[in-house]
Amino acid sequence: MMTLAEFLDARNPQKKYHDSDSFDASVEDLNPSLWAAGVTRRSDHEYELLQGHGGYVVMRDGSAVAAVHDGVLYVRHRIRPQDIPDWYSGKIVDLGVKSSRVVKYLDDHIAAVRAVASKNRHDYPHVLRRISIDGEPYTIRSEEAPRTNGGVTLAILNAKGEAVAKASDEWGATLIRVAREYRRKGFGSIIGNLWYKWNPRWQSGGFTREGEANAVRMWESRVREFLSRGWYGELVRRGELTAKRVRDITIRVSGKRPPSRLPSPRTAVKRDGNARVFIDYPSFVVYDSRFLQDRDEKYVHGFGFFRSSEHVGDFLYAIDYDRPWRKLTTTIALQMARDEGRPIYVGEGYGDALETEGIAHVRRSGDYVSMTRDAVSLSDVSKVERHYRKAVDRYGEIEQELLQMAESKWY
Repeated sequence: MMTLAEFLDARNPQKKYHDSDSFDASVEDLNPSLWAAGVTRRSDHEYELLQGHGGYVVMRDGSAVAAVHDGVLYVRHRIRPQDIPDWYSGKIVDLGVKSSRVVKYLDDHIAAVRAVASKNRHDYPHVLRRISIDGEPYTIRSEEAPRTNGGVTLAILNAKGEAVAKASDEWGATLIRVAREYRRKGFGSIIGNLWYKWNPRWQSGGFTREGEANAVRMWESRVREFLSRGWYGELVRRGELTAKRVRDITIRVSGKRPPSRLPSPRTAVKRDGNARVFIDYPSFVVYDSRFLQDRDEKYVHGFGFFRSSEHVGDFLYAIDYDRPWRKLTTTIALQMARDEGRPIYVGEGYGDALETEGIAHVRRSGDYVSMTRDAVSLSDVSKVERHYRKAVDRYGEIEQELLQMAESKWY
């Protein structure tokens, strides 16, 4: 049984400390699944071909412009399929393309190429535990059955099969990494406690500020467990610890219980119906009502802006959204056009890409799309939004901030 100072000394006996950026990692960093397959130049652009377990990704000047999966070439909006080369590093590469599609976002198709889930299941086949954090399911897995002081790598996978935290042997020391998108959720403590359960002799290779804080939480968790089970009292009665020693160990632990976990923003929005739609033709914004109290762009989920041309009529100059909000944002845009009595031009040369897949009652006629029936009453939606916003925004300051954040978030 160690005091906090003794615990930190045992974990980091050489008193090594690293900058916070030293082991900074994103979900992408924890899930490497693409490798270089060749490069070429065309029309003053450098193209790089990356190969994954499920196909290919094409980069142009460092940005993804196309993905090939199951024989389909998915090309980013404003890039022509014929612009994608098939000649890399001095040879023709058969990408297996049978058809092509122009899409607004490549994220889902790149994910299919990366095939992260199947790769991680292969790399970490041993399931140790299933847990739930913020209502989301996760699986703790290992590269093989753990053994005492065996240094077997552990990983926590999310529902998509992506690794969000890892604990591994780094040249005889412990390396714990949590993806920055998943920090402050307790993953460091969870995987750290499990790692040291199986590897009690392992030391840290040095602390970052976050790593030391995580070690403190691990120590506190262990001490709280001993307190709650009455084990310290039992050790004192058996003469294995003195009362003074117990006070020295527990003095740094607050008697307060750790706060219960809150639901994730996405879960709360779906459950509580916090979505709001600001409409001021020709623009609109889809946002979470919590924006009214906390002006943060994470609560801005969709944005659209119409323009008109004497040549083609109305078109969406911009439409952007967080992926879970695609259908709602697109439906609002289509309903706005229906209310104005005009179809939306989606042909070449004007505006942004409008993805209508999976949205009911949408008809395409030539280069125009429209809704054949009402999907939502925008007047009612707008009335509700205005009622709640005006109650805290007498002078229109929040409205202006909302529009500014919506216009800048995706640019």
